[in-house]
Amino acid sequence: MICCSLFVRCTWYTSLPKVLPHGVCPAGLCAARRLLILDEPVTGLDPAAAQDLYRTLDYLNKKEGIAIIMVTHDLHSALPYATAILHAGHGSWFYGDTASYLASPYGKRFGGEA
Repeated sequence: MICCSLFVRCTWYTSLPKVLPHGVCPAGLCAARRLLILDEPVTGLDPAAAQDLYRTLDYLNKKEGIAIIMVTHDLHSALPYATAILHAGHGSWFYGDTASYLASPYGKRFGGEA
């Protein structure tokens, strides 16, 4: 995987975990300027690597101002970092903040204790 040329535009790459999950290109993360869209980024990762990735995404969102849209089934780990939830399934939808999600029927069924 050749992605290192984009590090030139990235000032925070030294804060990335030493070992990123397979398929995660650090330069790809650096290339994102305003929006990062991820599809199941922690699938197949061990818990420590998943938490490293969540912390990195949290940093990108809070310190670098990058909006993150993520599709995940790893709700228990993702909810503490989420500011808004869009839950789609079985012909119905929920959209709202994390606290409202946890109080909703969806949150009670799928979110549990965040």
